[in-house]
Amino acid sequence: MVEDGWSLRYFMPSSMNWLALFNSDIIGQPGANPGKVAKLLSAAREWGPAQDGWQQHDRSWNCVDQKNFLGRTTLEQGRVIWALARSDED
Repeated sequence: MVEDGWSLRYFMPSSMNWLALFNSDIIGQPGANPGKVAKLLSAAREWGPAQDGWQQHDRSWNCVDQKNFLGRTTLEQGRVIWALARSDED
């Protein structure tokens, strides 16, 4: 995984850092990036389903960072979505 670790960390940063957080010493890999783990465990600001397709059933579909026209992240948001009770309105 060391050789391919850069590609996995690029395409799946949350998953790979979560894995590294608990297993890096066991599998002999570098530890987790604290910034990525903090983002994973922080509250989301905006979320919601898409307008159509299967994504209309995924309440987390629009839980993404905001980017400018150059593709640079201008506003990061967390990934945790809090809800008091399940409702079809949010």
